[in-house]
Amino acid sequence: MQGLSEKIKSKGKSNKILFFAVGNEPLYLPNAIKLDSLLKDMRLAGLRHQFVQYPSETHGTTPLKSYYDGFRFIFRVGQADLGIPLQDVTIHALEDYYGERSYIFRVPIKPNEFIVNDYGYKFLYDLKQPGKAIEFFKRNVENYPQSSNVYDSYAEGLLAIGDRKNALINYEKSFKLDPRNKNAEQQIARLKTE
Repeated sequence: MQGLSEKIKSKGKSNKILFFAVGNEPLYLPNAIKLDSLLKDMRLAGLRHQFVQYPSETHGTTPLKSYYDGFRFIFRVGQADLGIPLQDVTIHALEDYYGERSYIFRVPIKPNEFIVNDYGYKFLYDLKQPGKAIEFFKRNVENYPQSSNVYDSYAEGLLAIGDRKNALINYEKSFKLDPRNKNAEQQIARLKTE
């Protein structure tokens, strides 16, 4: 481990991802912990890393778990985990997360429609921040203009701030894209009669 810090620093800045794991292996564990601590202390720009210890796994079974967990960590598979409290999540933080996925896979990847929608509803109802919710819903409309669902959600956010005119416009767009959308149909009828 001696001299490792200088060697890592000499590599310069680059976008790297490192995942490493150790099972119940007393011979390897101390060095893995030291490496993890060193990387955390150095806070290298462009390096994202994770160390996992599997105390109930052996040298023979650790690879099976680490392949799966490493794949999920490296390729950011599954629900977006931004690593920050919900109240600090912004649409830009979510886009940065997907921007990194775009870099990993070498193709542009937009934030997932349903994940953005879920954040929008968390801000709308759980945190009572309709303005922030609308930012998420609006971005979904921009990213997925052929989805009935995004207009429906955006309209719901607009209603929460009292913008009935634009809520009606978006419910109509939602219903036009999906005439089976009963919620949009009911909201349109209600908004037109009130």
